[in-house]
Amino acid sequence: MIFKKKKHYSTAIIAFFPIFPAYSGASEVVYGLYKSWIGEKKLFYLTNSIKNSKINSLIKFFKIPFLFIKIFNYLFFKKKKIIIIEGASWIGFSLILIILTKIFIKDAKIIYHAHNIEFEIRKQNSSSIISSLTKILENLVYKLSDYPTAVSINDQKKIKKIYNKKAYLFENFINLRRLKTTKKRRVKNHIIFVGSYLYKPNRIAIENLLNLNKKILIKNFSKLKIFIVGKGLPEKYVKENLNLVYFKYLSKKKLNHMILSSKFVLAPLIKSPGTKIKLIETLVLGTPLIVSKEGMIGIKIFKNGNYPLIYNNNNQLKKHLFILKKNYKHLYAKANQIRSIYSKHYSMENIVKNFIFKNNIFE
Repeated sequence: MIFKKKKHYSTAIIAFFPIFPAYSGASEVVYGLYKSWIGEKKLFYLTNSIKNSKINSLIKFFKIPFLFIKIFNYLFFKKKKIIIIEGASWIGFSLILIILTKIFIKDAKIIYHAHNIEFEIRKQNSSSIISSLTKILENLVYKLSDYPTAVSINDQKKIKKIYNKKAYLFENFINLRRLKTTKKRRVKNHIIFVGSYLYKPNRIAIENLLNLNKKILIKNFSKLKIFIVGKGLPEKYVKENLNLVYFKYLSKKKLNHMILSSKFVLAPLIKSPGTKIKLIETLVLGTPLIVSKEGMIGIKIFKNGNYPLIYNNNNQLKKHLFILKKNYKHLYAKANQIRSIYSKHYSMENIVKNFIFKNNIFE
């Protein structure tokens, strides 16, 4: 019955950031959502005009009415309408679009697809005025949306506590077709970290990683290379770490191969909102993973014999590195044993269909 009803629905999926080429975890998620969403759909998104992020945000602010006109024209003659607003951008953009929808497309269902809790990000990166304003705006977004979502059970609880609003669980997911690589896995003597240095949690994680490189990694893994992929890494770090190789950007195909061929992935992440797409991809690819407890927040941990290797402090990290070095084949086998479980759980088709059917989106 649901499959018959979905034929009558048309869905506009809106993002305030570039989707092609997929340059971030957020763009990967949006593209995956577009590919796997059931029924007629169309993708709308804004591009970055210039490099300056603040001026870009101002330009996008004035572009939103023109974006909405395109959305309105697409949905105007449709019988059943759904609007999905991607939340990986400034929360004010989402609120403006929700208000315009409430005024001009009153019969549309609004799904706010959160990638994180923005208020928590602003608390870490912005002034108290900006973070307070973000909290007010995000509260309105959660109140006005028909289906406000959360990316994990952990975020669901936080949203209930902060905004006293129920959020529907809509986990991050992986486009398995985008993870395919034509090359066989041949382990090389490198590890990789993927993430923009401009994002504060990544910045702290990169600095932690480079500190661990000097104190632990070089001593235990001779000739090990560290690959860092993402925007904004200061040149001084490349000069200070002779085994560091920096890439501002890599194609998805190349990035997949570099993760797949890594000896292991070390993710010394701090506590931050949302879930980490690159960690989920690492688990799906089957590359051995050593990760901080904070990095696994929101990501499902299966009963599989203590994998991935999760640590709370540097002493535990040293023990995990010793286990990896002495029992690499066993750990690699364990990583590949569980990859199918993570693939099934975080498959975009499974996550999207479960969200649609569990919450009766097409009713």
